[in-house]
Amino acid sequence: MGYGNISPSSFGANILSTIEALAGLLSAALGTGLLFGRFSRPSARIAFSERMLVAPYQERTSIQFRIVNLRPNVLMELNANLVLMTVEGPPGAMTRKSRR
Repeated sequence: MGYGNISPSSFGANILSTIEALAGLLSAALGTGLLFGRFSRPSARIAFSERMLVAPYQERTSIQFRIVNLRPNVLMELNANLVLMTVEGPPGAMTRKSRR
């Protein structure tokens, strides 16, 4: 390690300059990787249809609606959870129930 005529003169100074050079390269690589990872992560924008359909499906009653990805990318391994919340009970004592 050195800059032309300027170089470490002892073994300890040589080790120190080597560690400094390695730390500089590693910090630049780590910063670049974190920055790339942050901005290259795809995010979904999901829209739901305005109307849904309650219809028979496989000998039961189902709620059917459509979803669409509003971004031009392709969603892979998509997982979605739907929670249905209903209000049930007599007037004045109605309670909310959620079903997954």
